[in-house]
Order: sequence, then C-alpha cells, then structure tokens
Amino acid sequence: MITERQFLDAINIIYKYNSQVQETTHKALKISGITKTPKELYFTWDTHFPSMEVRLWNVLSWNFENKRICDITKKEFLSARNAGKKSWSELCYFTGNNE
Repeated sequence: MITERQFLDAINIIYKYNSQVQETTHKALKISGITKTPKELYFTWDTHFPSMEVRLWNVLSWNFENKRICDITKKEFLSARNAGKKSWSELCYFTGNNE
C-alpha cells in the first residue's frame, strides 16, 4: 500500500524533473536563438527569448535584420536607433556577453 508521504515525495520528484527539463530546454532555445539573425527568428523570437523586452526585439529586427545576434558589437548596437545602455545590458544577458 502506498502512503500519502510516498505519494507526496513522488509528486515532488516529478516537479523537480519537470523544472530541470524546462530549464534545459530554455537554455538550448536561448543558445540556438543567439546564433541566428532576427530575420530567421521573426516568428519565433518570443519562444527563444520569452523574457525579452519588445523594445530590444524591435532594435534588433529593425537594425540588425541580417546579422547574427551573437555577432553584434556594443559600438554597433549603441549607434542603432532607439538603442540604449539598458537594452544593451539586456542583450548581454541573453548572449552571455560580459560587455
């Protein structure tokens, strides 16, 4: 016979496993996203970067349509229209760039 404690422990294990899978999937999508251009990500950008601000996405898609996201330099980014230091910091978070 299964006790309530065993049942709750099993539910806890399932929850931890689900969190682990989601984190791994999120990391894989993020890595595959930064190696693409905004043009390639046009319809799926919010899947690859669910917490990305729309302002940052607009800067990327309007100014860097055919450039891979991981190849954008700070100088290029800050010279783009509507781009600022806060958006640059957010881009660094997504790309893993330490500025």
